[in-house]
Amino acid sequence: KPEPTPQADAASKSAAEHAFASPQQDAPAQAQAAPSNEPLNVGQLAPASRVNPTYPRRAQRRGLEGFVEVEFMIRRDGSVDSRTIRVIQARPQRVFEEAALDAIARWQFEASEQLRRATQRIEFQLR
Repeated sequence: KPEPTPQADAASKSAAEHAFASPQQDAPAQAQAAPSNEPLNVGQLAPASRVNPTYPRRAQRRGLEGFVEVEFMIRRDGSVDSRTIRVIQARPQRVFEEAALDAIARWQFEASEQLRRATQRIEFQLR
């Protein structure tokens, strides 16, 4: 014998819709909170204060030129987190990396409410 349950179906359907609707309604609030903890990729961002790298003497004596591409995190206060600086690419290798890392660690960017991930390419050219 079938049991009529139209009221129960409507109630459970409404509860199911509400259960699925709640996370969606909360999602924008969660998305707004996430950027403060998750770094924002900013690509090549111009520093407010830039320290130029020292040209390595050995490279200068040998007439070497090249570049170093690095990725790093910028703290909320605009300083570079030196623990996060990593070389993506360098040409020639093992020549300019140390000078580039030392310089970038002292760069200062505009303050922001969230962490940022940046990349920079530093060219080493003799003049």
